[in-house]
Amino acid sequence: MAKKSKKSAVLAGLFLALAAWQAASARAEMSKVVMKIYGMDCAPCAYGMTKGLEKIKGVAKVVVSLNAGTATLDLAPGNEVTLKEIRRVVREHGFTPKEAKVTQAPKASAVGQGNAKGNDHGKG
Repeated sequence: MAKKSKKSAVLAGLFLALAAWQAASARAEMSKVVMKIYGMDCAPCAYGMTKGLEKIKGVAKVVVSLNAGTATLDLAPGNEVTLKEIRRVVREHGFTPKEAKVTQAPKASAVGQGNAKGNDHGKG
């Protein structure tokens, strides 16, 4: 009986560790979001959407394109912004949020290593 109890405790510990890891992964910090927005058809619509998105804590810059029907949000380092929150604000302003392209913030270990495309430092 003790073996079964010990095995259950180990399995429960592994399950909790996995759940914590998944939760941390799900909260990975976003650095940029480009979201399609349906229903904007005038300049005041785009302006109001911009002002609404700028109020989200952690948003550094917002560019709403009426022609493209998109909102581009640059997010501050350390932000806790979620797609759910962005979609809520879009709906509150009377529009329909569509697909979003998300750029994740680089992991701390990758800082200072450049990017996959390289850089232009040292070019004359």
